[in-house]
Amino acid sequence: MTEASGGVVAIIPARAGSRRVPGKNVRALGGKPLIVHSIEQALDADGISRCVVSTDDETIAKLALDAGAEAPFLRPSELATDTATDKPVAVHAVRELETRGASIDFVLWLRPTCPFRSGEDIQRALTLLSSGAFDSVRSVSRVEEHPYWMKRLGDDNALTPLIEDHTEIEFPRSQLLPSIYRINGVVDGLTRAFLEAKDERLFGGKMGGFETPTERSLDIDTPEDFELAERRWQDR
Repeated sequence: MTEASGGVVAIIPARAGSRRVPGKNVRALGGKPLIVHSIEQALDADGISRCVVSTDDETIAKLALDAGAEAPFLRPSELATDTATDKPVAVHAVRELETRGASIDFVLWLRPTCPFRSGEDIQRALTLLSSGAFDSVRSVSRVEEHPYWMKRLGDDNALTPLIEDHTEIEFPRSQLLPSIYRINGVVDGLTRAFLEAKDERLFGGKMGGFETPTERSLDIDTPEDFELAERRWQDR
């Protein structure tokens, strides 16, 4: 991991609780705890100054330290609930680091539930962010089910278009459909300045995006997702 020209911190948010997949962040994938994959990716990425894990759990903090990341504080319990949003967690982490003398220009947000991201994905996010053109950046994947062909089903069994002006009548073949993308959570980032914006969202302002391929875009949220991740890992 090389030193960036400005302060670039990778924050990995990893609370202890997980309603759908208990112990998800420490569950083994490919012979190591899930969170360790994201730590190793951050440590191997060029331009990242520090890799910091934000957690409320001592066990996760120790895992982070053993894997080479930093865990200089524990997250308050009110920021580790099912309803806690990302922005206050990020604000807390950055301010804690700054009270300890850190100088931060950019924040990369690496969810531990995306174990298949690559160094290239991280680098593309950082390149976009450091260009000065965007307040925040997000990774995206091309949608598999196109919204132009989607319908609403009413109580009377009537089908109506999801998007009135764009339907299969206008786009009868898939080759005619424009490319549409979904945010996938693989790598997100923002400037330190935007973190202080009066916006409840962590990512907003002038936003940039870049595509990551499907095979690197799995975000583990359910037991089925974890089973899929295990199959993909075995097939690597």
